[in-house]
Amino acid sequence: MKVVRNLYWRKAGPDLRLQLVVVKPLGYRLRKGSKLLYRQPAFLLCTDPELDLQTLVQAYVDRWEIECHHRDEKSFIGVAQGQVWNPQAVARLPQFQVAIYSLLLLASMAYGFQRTAAYLPLPLWRRKSIRPSILDLLNLLRDQIFARLTQDQPTPSIDDFAALAPVDANAAKPPLASETLCTIAA
Repeated sequence: MKVVRNLYWRKAGPDLRLQLVVVKPLGYRLRKGSKLLYRQPAFLLCTDPELDLQTLVQAYVDRWEIECHHRDEKSFIGVAQGQVWNPQAVARLPQFQVAIYSLLLLASMAYGFQRTAAYLPLPLWRRKSIRPSILDLLNLLRDQIFARLTQDQPTPSIDDFAALAPVDANAAKPPLASETLCTIAA
């Protein structure tokens, strides 16, 4: 890493002192024995020229985690994709979805931060993944919900179908169970 303090940049403002941190890229190889390749270096600009390097880099890493959470919330949870009409629901739905996402991450701490046998097996191209992704957590949640549904009800047989009462189309439908609501929310 290189640090340049008390740097001025015209676009930031002529009287604003900046700190520039250049992070050297790590080398990588496409396959064993190939030549060493590098990505582009990272440039971090900070408006506090007296901030120590460790705090600055830690803030950058934390910011990256926040960006990954935003991507997961938008891509997999569906934040900002709600189809509601009520003005109150428009404001409350994203808050509810983010709260559900937070509860899912909190519940995942019961399994630790490492992948265990509780999760579905990974595809061959992703065998080196150490921590579970949001898709892994959602699949685990769905698996547990459907396992609970199948445990509560015995497996029907042919004799059970004959004993079923005819379905009344005009009868009031029972409310959705909490497991169904969680599945819909997920």
